[in-house]
Amino acid sequence: MWEKCIFIKLIKWSNYLFSIKFKADILKFIPGQFTILRIKIRNNYINRFYSYINSYKSKILELYIHKSGIVSNILYNIDKNNKIFYVTKKSYGNFILPNKKYNTLWMISSGTGIGPYISMLKSDFNKNNNFKYVKILHSIRYIKDFVYLYNIKKIINNYNNIELFIFVTKENIKNHFNKRITYFLKKNNLIKYFGRNINIYNDHIMICGNINIINDVINIIKNKNIDYINKNYKNIFTFEKYY
Repeated sequence: MWEKCIFIKLIKWSNYLFSIKFKADILKFIPGQFTILRIKIRNNYINRFYSYINSYKSKILELYIHKSGIVSNILYNIDKNNKIFYVTKKSYGNFILPNKKYNTLWMISSGTGIGPYISMLKSDFNKNNNFKYVKILHSIRYIKDFVYLYNIKKIINNYNNIELFIFVTKENIKNHFNKRITYFLKKNNLIKYFGRNINIYNDHIMICGNINIINDVINIIKNKNIDYINKNYKNIFTFEKYY
């Protein structure tokens, strides 16, 4: 089950955001899925869940992590402490692109929740043309926290149907939204902001982030058509909780 990782590179984006690159003999995963990382601390093994942000074709695996606990603090200094860590051979989770055709795919995220979308975008995204339009709505506190902005822009420049909307909540940045995503989703006319309204009958909504943004987004959309959504919940939403 467990595969020993060969550490390659640590990238410290800030004193709380970092990426770690490594190799491990894992099975092919579906973009959006997560691995279970294991590390030994004081004679005890501790597990944590992290989503891959690399393409499923890549031999180099990559995780994007917010430093917030004992495991992430150790990983943040993995280049110095020379700790051995492991990942599961198999990947898990159902936060993957839907196979059905939809008019618009809404990809909503906050913080490191952008990670699974990066993997999807790197991995033959929309090769079956299941989505006529794709709207990526990503929220960060400070613009410097969007460390993969250049990479995402470079990818979506190859498509004519993907748009990226950035929400910066702790500072005013020109040409970006300076309020939370949920502030705009409450509006009746989303065309003004995103070029399209959310159509629960023809669209699919993916949400990846902390429990607050997931609950808030779902509740806002549910309140606009609660009966239909309760009956068709799985066809409308796919979400992944980041703690």
